[in-house]
Amino acid sequence: MSKFVRKSAFRHVFGQPYKRERQFDSIPITRTSTESSCCAVNPKFVAIITEASGGGSFLVLPLEQFGRLDINHPRVCGHKQVVLDIAWCPHDDNLIASCSEDATIKFWQIPDEGVTEPITTPVQTLIGHQRKVLAIEWNPAAANILLSFAQDEPLFIWDIGAGECLNQIPHPTSIVCASWSPVGDLIGTSTKGKKFRIVDPRTGEIVQEADGFGGGKPQKIKMLKNNRAFAVGMSKMAQRQYMLFDTKDMSKPLANSDVDTGSNTFNIFYDEDLDMIYLAAKGDCKLLYYEIAEDSVHFLSLYQPKEASKGLGWMPKRGMAVADHEVARFYRLKDKNGCEPVSMIVPRKSELFQRDIFPDCVSLEPAMTAEEWVNGANKPRPTIDMEQFFKGAGQPAPKPMKMRLGGGAASSNQSATKKPEAAPVSSSMSRKFEPAASSGDSKEQKKQIEDLMKEVETLKATLQEQEQRIAAIEAQGAEINGN
Repeated sequence: MSKFVRKSAFRHVFGQPYKRERQFDSIPITRTSTESSCCAVNPKFVAIITEASGGGSFLVLPLEQFGRLDINHPRVCGHKQVVLDIAWCPHDDNLIASCSEDATIKFWQIPDEGVTEPITTPVQTLIGHQRKVLAIEWNPAAANILLSFAQDEPLFIWDIGAGECLNQIPHPTSIVCASWSPVGDLIGTSTKGKKFRIVDPRTGEIVQEADGFGGGKPQKIKMLKNNRAFAVGMSKMAQRQYMLFDTKDMSKPLANSDVDTGSNTFNIFYDEDLDMIYLAAKGDCKLLYYEIAEDSVHFLSLYQPKEASKGLGWMPKRGMAVADHEVARFYRLKDKNGCEPVSMIVPRKSELFQRDIFPDCVSLEPAMTAEEWVNGANKPRPTIDMEQFFKGAGQPAPKPMKMRLGGGAASSNQSATKKPEAAPVSSSMSRKFEPAASSGDSKEQKKQIEDLMKEVETLKATLQEQEQRIAAIEAQGAEINGN
């Protein structure tokens, strides 16, 4: 056995759930069987697919509105059938996409105040699939580019602004999973035929192909940086496994290993900045995390909650609590209709900014427009310094970007860059942060303070009177005992 322990800054990463009063409760989480995470998060909102009758809907809640959910809280409910997947735009924290069994993909503009009344009209609708749309994913680098796939259909590449399909990439069997590369130039797919493929989304060419796992459960792939891909699946003996590939030569995996035995395939969450992989499956009471090296995978540890998970939402790095050394955060859907935020923390004694665990992260600004991407451009994504979050400064607003939503098969002529007028926020949660009072309320506050002070004085007088009464009774009791 080796005498040396591999050096890693993340060997002691641990999971820390939020306190009960800072969790989301009484959420009617969807009971529909789907491979999606059923939850999507960004630094402003958490979105959760919910159970609904007569159509499909999902909740959008500001992160600070934790607590017990009002049963009448308004939802986004424009789909005619069950919602199967949701995804926040990586370049606009107020724009979310959803796909459904009604074979459509819809886009919704969420006000900064959150959803204060039911939203039924999307800013854009994409129509092209003939069967239920299983999953969607935004291009991480180019604005307005999205992939989707449905049952027994090809992979669709969309220009959202124009409302049109740019390309349809056929596969021999049904697609189970699809993932963009971090720079948005390639897509990794897995199919029911137990094959992994790397395809060029612009031309439709299959660049690489590899055999998958032997089991019959869905197999999933995640594209990583530095021309690598990470895949998970099952063996014929229900042993959950992973493989690491070089996307330029997938004839043989760079690394592969058994993980454990389970009934559901893992979902893959990738931290590109730190080259870490998190694995979690629906129905499991564990979250495993690994560190990716050039041609190897190293197990770090695992987090074990008390209750099984029904889904996980992954927070972008822009939403981390840098001062607390938080390197990842999940919003875990629990069996008892709750959502529990879980922070992954690197223990450090120093209170200074830790540059080694907080390198520059990707910003909201896209690297290129949809037209540039279609014409073959590949540009590095803009980044921001994480130290600004440590110092308490907010992220600078991205440059104005023309989304061009409203064309094509749009259901509304409203532009995605035009935000709805602010509406008063309804008190739909039992706990939420209240805004600071304005200067005009100072007189009312002063009166409230005076009333409170009067009440305190009254209580003090009552207490003093009761103490005197107690002393008199005690003296009377002592006198009776003496006789």
